[in-house]
Amino acid sequence: MATLGRKSSSKSNKKILLIIGIGILITIIIGSILVMAAFYFLFYKPSTSITTISNLSKINATTSSVIISSTSIQSTTTILAMTSTTSSSTTSFTTSSTSSTTIQSTTIMPEKSRIAKCFNDNGVKLYVNDVCLTSRCKGIKDTFESAFNELSVINCDEDQNEDDCDTAREDMKSLNKTFGFPLWYVSLSGEYYPGASVSKIQSVTGCN
Repeated sequence: MATLGRKSSSKSNKKILLIIGIGILITIIIGSILVMAAFYFLFYKPSTSITTISNLSKINATTSSVIISSTSIQSTTTILAMTSTTSSSTTSFTTSSTSSTTIQSTTIMPEKSRIAKCFNDNGVKLYVNDVCLTSRCKGIKDTFESAFNELSVINCDEDQNEDDCDTAREDMKSLNKTFGFPLWYVSLSGEYYPGASVSKIQSVTGCN
């Protein structure tokens, strides 16, 4: 019995020693971990922070450069936009001036053409014949030059004008006037002006 009691006590002591040994081992391991952590935070982490701060400074400097470059680009873009606007304004002004000049050049009518048009607006007719065109009526042709063709000229030697010339002949007969050439008729006043000058018809019609 005494032998069995000693054996049981010996086993219990071994278990206790094993537990104590394991506890010490765990304590050592935890202590080592804590020491390593302390070394990490004391020595490795600060250098990392310094490196991080340095990198952040570089990033900030780069960002500032990018911002400055962006501002320069915006300024350049603004200058280019102003230049483009100025060019557009100049182009518009030139186009407008050119258009205005073109309009003026097309609307300004030569004086003789303008007078011929004014005669037509007042219903002025010029009765002639072939002989007159080479003699007494030649002065009128020379006065109007190429604009003579713009007048309402009735050549009584042409068959298509027979009725018109007969009407004028009868009118002159009723007025006890000789029907001859050149003969002007102004429908606005309803009067005939035989042998009148161009200036006379201008005075009657106001075509100056």
